[in-house]
Amino acid sequence: MSTLASMPDPASIQKQKDGYTKMLDEQLQQGVSILNQQVKHQKDYLYAEGDQKKREFQMKIDNQVNTQNMALLQQHQQQSMSLQQQAQQQKAALEQQAMQLTMEYQQKAAQEDMEKKQYDMRRQQYDLEVKMAEEMARLYKQQNPEPELPVLSEPQAQPSSSVPPTVANAPLPVSYSPIPTASYAVPMSYAPQAAYPYAAPATTTFPRVVGSPIIR
Repeated sequence: MSTLASMPDPASIQKQKDGYTKMLDEQLQQGVSILNQQVKHQKDYLYAEGDQKKREFQMKIDNQVNTQNMALLQQHQQQSMSLQQQAQQQKAALEQQAMQLTMEYQQKAAQEDMEKKQYDMRRQQYDLEVKMAEEMARLYKQQNPEPELPVLSEPQAQPSSSVPPTVANAPLPVSYSPIPTASYAVPMSYAPQAAYPYAAPATTTFPRVVGSPIIR
């Protein structure tokens, strides 16, 4: 009996080889597919975890930015209120000083106007009294004219028996003494007082506000 009957022939060997090769190829494809799926799942997990961490970090950064923004807004409001208060105080001081200077100016103007009117009245009274005195002197001269002095002539030769008139016996002329006129003092000249100087209030330099220009 031949021993070849117990051994597989080349056709059977090739057939078995082809079957195992096909099976190995299928297992290889299945293993590669499983590996690909695992890699895909791992990559999806990594991306998802990365996105989650990004969102968490973004939220953390946003919270920090919002907190700092709120603090900055609060500081800005406080500084703005402080600037407004200082400006209001300076405006009130300026208004008070302006009112005081205006009142002082009006008082000085009223006083000067009154003094000028008094000076004008005294001047008019003085001029009137001088005019009246001159008029009275003129009327007096008209009513009491000054007498003319007699002209003495040289004595003429007369007979020795007659006594010539002497100068001592001649009547003396009446001398005229004018009535003394009243002397009046000219009123003092009017000189307005010096204007009151105006002093502006001292300016305040405001502090620098972060992120905003300096207000002067």
